[in-house]
Amino acid sequence: AKAEKQRAKLIADQAEAHRNKTKAARTRRNERVAEKRAAFSGVEVAAEEPKKSKK
Repeated sequence: AKAEKQRAKLIADQAEAHRNKTKAARTRRNERVAEKRAAFSGVEVAAEEPKKSKK
């Protein structure tokens, strides 16, 4: 009972940390790609709106 709750919390915390890390990496990548596109086209490109996640 107690161990199961602790294990469930640990797994939930790890999953949340992984989601946050992935989200940050995706944001950084989108910024990098946008900069690359702007440099390539010579036109300032507004940051794209993040797509809605599937849940």
